[in-house]
Amino acid sequence: MLNAIALLLTALPEAYCRVLQNEFLAVIDSGVLAEMTFEEIVFDEFEERQLLQMASRPLIVNVVAQAYWYHSNLTSLSKLISTFAGEVCSRANTENDLWYALRLVVPLLQRCYDWREKVKHEESLKVVSILYTKIGDITERYGDILHGDELCDLLYYFKYMFVGDFLRKEAEAAFPRFPARMRERLKFYTSFSSNKEKDEDCTAKMSSVSRPDLATLLKTSRANAPDRTSDMNAAGTAADH
Repeated sequence: MLNAIALLLTALPEAYCRVLQNEFLAVIDSGVLAEMTFEEIVFDEFEERQLLQMASRPLIVNVVAQAYWYHSNLTSLSKLISTFAGEVCSRANTENDLWYALRLVVPLLQRCYDWREKVKHEESLKVVSILYTKIGDITERYGDILHGDELCDLLYYFKYMFVGDFLRKEAEAAFPRFPARMRERLKFYTSFSSNKEKDEDCTAKMSSVSRPDLATLLKTSRANAPDRTSDMNAAGTAADH
């Protein structure tokens, strides 16, 4: 039934999709997620036959939205990640809001990675950059991130799967706003890039050093070398005497 609903939505005009998107944003804006636990938001599982009997409307909306995005074509997917994915993360004002948004956005980023030859890479970078900012905002507002270890694991996953070193400057600017525990776990996040820059600087300095011509070196060494022939002749004359 869930796949049937999602397929119907993909076949309908875009206006119907916007209703689902607005419903998703309304869940974040309503504040209802504050009453849910981290485990309920991130790890809650459901059976399709129980979808309509679920007591949690936020999870119903999230599940339907994920199914819709899963069945969307490339054109719809590009629009979703270029506009809606960033807006979802931007609306998050609490840690629960952020995890709720990530439960929807992370599978979308994975699909974009699978279609990386057809989907613009800049859109994934935009979403991850917004995530850096929101973590800092939430930390400044509430003083800490309860599930910072899980967020660090997710950020490392984003780095190695989606963004690489493209957002190194953004990460270095955002990380000082993170909790101390997260900063400690993320200390290697940009270290590879820094070492790479140092290697490039050393290579540039070495290449700029003037090197003498090989022929000149050979001539100089020959001129400074002792005349072995003269020494041998002198030794022979001394022996005759």
